[in-house]
Amino acid sequence: MAHTAAYYGGKIIYITGGASGIGAELGQQLLRFAPKTIVLLDLASNVATIAEQLSNGSSTVCLGVQADTTNEQSVSGAFAQAASQAGAPDIVIHCAGINKAALFMAQSSADFNKVMDVNFVGTTHVARAAHPYLLESQGHFAIIASLAGITPNYGYSAYAASKAATIMFGQALRTEWQQEGITISVICPPEIPTPLVTQERGEAHPLTTQLKLIVGVVPLSSACEKMLAQIAKRKFMIIISWRAKATAWVQGAAPMVNQLVTDSIIRRYFKKHSH
Repeated sequence: MAHTAAYYGGKIIYITGGASGIGAELGQQLLRFAPKTIVLLDLASNVATIAEQLSNGSSTVCLGVQADTTNEQSVSGAFAQAASQAGAPDIVIHCAGINKAALFMAQSSADFNKVMDVNFVGTTHVARAAHPYLLESQGHFAIIASLAGITPNYGYSAYAASKAATIMFGQALRTEWQQEGITISVICPPEIPTPLVTQERGEAHPLTTQLKLIVGVVPLSSACEKMLAQIAKRKFMIIISWRAKATAWVQGAAPMVNQLVTDSIIRRYFKKHSH
């Protein structure tokens, strides 16, 4: 805890997707480490109000700036505005993301492409906007990806593809940016209860949820606490539960094992529901 507090204390931290879910929880937890400034960047029109509420009673200055991560000009403009008001970031945590869980052929091209645009293309826009500031501060770029980008799931063609691309992008950035003094972290959590997940549960195929529960659910508060601790250790690949770590390890070492488990559950499901 002391190391974590020392890492964030006095820093300027930007969080994309900071108005809700993981981003909002990270912002709330960071306050205990007394960063100089937290900047929330989000598509939500009330992000400035959310930031004001976050800073209430805290010595940390909190700023909210509206940004659409799918629009490169919007992101670069938001970073420029935030930097002029709060200073260049020491740490950027990129949380903005969406999911529309659906079978590939049941999902429109527009919905599929939107998931790719927000989750992957949006990450590239944030990275491009953040780079000159992180180069100046010799800072840290942390990307929230997903375990779904390592091991796929039924009904996750768009989401898994977007997160797999994001993970590989983070790996490529690490090879390039570490030479410039910028630290990269890629975080691959299992399911975390957020408004996004609640919405997904009402829309997704039952198999999607059933297969995700094999790896388990990590409560939002606990997940964010673990993420912040690992980011503070400057870890590159961050996986926050032992079940998720085991699943990721098996996927890398013996992917057929995960395939056999998944295929067995899918067969049983359709056998049970075939009558």
